[in-house]
Amino acid sequence: MVDYSKLNALGWLQQVPRVLTPEVEKICDEISGKPAFFVFWGGGQKGWVKKMENARLSFVYVVQANSCLYDAEEAQFAPAVILSTTDPRASDPAWVQQVFPELAERLHTPEFAHAQALLDDPDSTIDIVLTAHETRIAQFHVKSQFIDPDLLPDRHIPGNRVLPALMHGEEWSLLPPKLYA
Repeated sequence: MVDYSKLNALGWLQQVPRVLTPEVEKICDEISGKPAFFVFWGGGQKGWVKKMENARLSFVYVVQANSCLYDAEEAQFAPAVILSTTDPRASDPAWVQQVFPELAERLHTPEFAHAQALLDDPDSTIDIVLTAHETRIAQFHVKSQFIDPDLLPDRHIPGNRVLPALMHGEEWSLLPPKLYA
């Protein structure tokens, strides 16, 4: 299991907007790579700085993943289906551990037939938004994405399936385990 109490020491992640000192900028570059000076799409370096100044600490939940991501010895770059939300309560790991598993289970029911069909198809790519009306909690995003095991604690998905991330808009970036493990 991940010791989330260590995240409390990362005050700079919890304060938004944050000042990107050279030290903080280096860590942010590890979280979400800073574009080269000649890149202009996505706002280039100025857009990246703004994104990192305003990205907030959050947690995401692994709905399902390639089996190799659950085993540190077999771990390799592989797909996973991730549940995330922009709801500020997602910065509380206790709330995430209470709400996300229940919602992930509901995704496999007729209530969410559109998501269930995609989850059951091993060749599907998922990118759907569940409205607050549908979930009766908040708006959530369910998306398949390839995961680098180097960004997982001990190179595998933890038993509770909860991973710390920085949210920037609807997108997220996993935190390197050295920041919290």
